[in-house]
Amino acid sequence: MRPTTHAPARPRASTAQPAVAGLVSAAVPALMGLALLALIGFVPYPAVHDAFHDVRHTAGFPCH
Repeated sequence: MRPTTHAPARPRASTAQPAVAGLVSAAVPALMGLALLALIGFVPYPAVHDAFHDVRHTAGFPCH
């Protein structure tokens, strides 16, 4: 009698992985954008104010 070899079973791909990857790839730029807006809008340093003066007004942050 010959011994039989079986190929190892492959794990099934989860259908939730692409959805999670899509959520992460959308959330990271959104969080980076919010962090940039917070930096532009709420940092009181004059150098930041001067550098982003027009951006602050465009984003609706009063600065005067």
